[in-house]
Amino acid sequence: MKLRRANLTVQNLAQLLRNEGGGFIGDIVSAVPPQHLHGYELHNIENSAWMNHDKAELITNLESLLVNHNQHQNQLRHNIQQYLSYGRISTILALGVSLLEALNNSFTVNICPSNVTSPAGNISSQPIVFNTCFVLVSEISKMNSINFQLEEALISSDVNTPAEQVTGGGIRYSTEGVSDYMAINITSDNSIISDDVIDDLLNKVKVVQGTSENIIHLHQCLLNATLSFLQALSSFEHDFFKMLELLKEHNQTTQSEAYASYEKLRTGVDIHDDVATTGSIGVNGYDMSTQNWNTQSSINRSVWNYTGVLPVQLINANISDIMELFDVLASNLTQFEDMLILANVTRPIHDPMLDTWTDWHNLRRRTKRNASGFTISGEQCQKQGALINQTNFISLCSTCVHTTVLDNCYFPRFLTEKVCGRGSSSNPLYQNSCLCMPGQIVGGPAGQCQQQRFHIVVLKKTPGRCMKIKSQGQEIITDQWESTTYPLRIGCECVIHQNSMFAKYALFP
Repeated sequence: MKLRRANLTVQNLAQLLRNEGGGFIGDIVSAVPPQHLHGYELHNIENSAWMNHDKAELITNLESLLVNHNQHQNQLRHNIQQYLSYGRISTILALGVSLLEALNNSFTVNICPSNVTSPAGNISSQPIVFNTCFVLVSEISKMNSINFQLEEALISSDVNTPAEQVTGGGIRYSTEGVSDYMAINITSDNSIISDDVIDDLLNKVKVVQGTSENIIHLHQCLLNATLSFLQALSSFEHDFFKMLELLKEHNQTTQSEAYASYEKLRTGVDIHDDVATTGSIGVNGYDMSTQNWNTQSSINRSVWNYTGVLPVQLINANISDIMELFDVLASNLTQFEDMLILANVTRPIHDPMLDTWTDWHNLRRRTKRNASGFTISGEQCQKQGALINQTNFISLCSTCVHTTVLDNCYFPRFLTEKVCGRGSSSNPLYQNSCLCMPGQIVGGPAGQCQQQRFHIVVLKKTPGRCMKIKSQGQEIITDQWESTTYPLRIGCECVIHQNSMFAKYALFP
């Protein structure tokens, strides 16, 4: 009877591995790729799309993407500079300061000092200052700060954006010599195209994207600040006229009481001790700080309601000037809000291929061929001298987690290894050293970082040879697999020279 030839399944190979004393160890020794590399073709790296992506095509695509992002950022800057050029912000800020000055100049006491910094601080010593005053002053300061940041961002983006080059087809944005590099260096051979060119283009695209995102963010912050400024102005205006209403009522009451006292005196009736004399805010027991300012009752803003009935000790000017400032400032804020909304500040259309190109390029750069397969270096490392995993212990050597993909003649193929990394010394001679010796002119090492290995059992297919096994109750012929060992890198250890000053600390007494 002729035996059927078949390839072994993962279950067959796993059983064979266990028979030889081996086995899986989580993600450290596994038949499947580690979680962070899922989605990439790792079973056949040499023929994978990410490993063989055409570099010249990638550079062309990145150049085109960079041009599009530069064009979008230029339009973005133009739209924002257009509404900034009207000077509306400086007008609003000047009106806000003028309002505060007018309030304080129109009364003998400070209504809303421009130097109010916290509700809990100055307000207690200024009974006429209420919380909405603090909010209003804060909003003026916030708008000024955001405007400054936005102008700085526009200047920075103008400096960093490549200069325009006018061509017959319109405006083209230079990529600062990348095309010249391509014309000279790029050939059909994918292997000799420098990865540095791709790195440079990817970095430029990210810089332009980041700058645009920052400008858009500041624009949105300015819009939010305008809305909150308008709300703060409305709340403060409500409190201000509520205060005037209360003052009018208080003054009319005291005037009525004074008239009643005169009548009693004229008719020979004694004046009671509880009759109040004409007073002002914070005088004769009338404490304005106890009033609930943020009420929803309607406030009458008519000037005639206040002129002549407010305490003469308080007023230095006509209230109508302040009312006009409230109206003009609110009008400017509303118009500026409309300008911000209509400014057409939008984010660029995101190209999902950029993420794919970036991932492919980074993974390819980190993938190196070795005698047994491929090693994909990790992007995260434990640096020498840093705390280990948020503990109180310090790492004496740098270590990086690498993924090793063994050739398809091995099983299991996916190994997670902990490899010695470059140390913290700037001296190339000491890159693999540990424990700096004190007293040395350049800080000599007292020890060496050595790679630690643990030999694990793996299976290796023997070319040209077959074996007979039983699978699912039937004997089959398949490739011959034999057990071998692989030196799995498991860590980096700092070993001390026997003549170093630290050697005596190696043993406990």
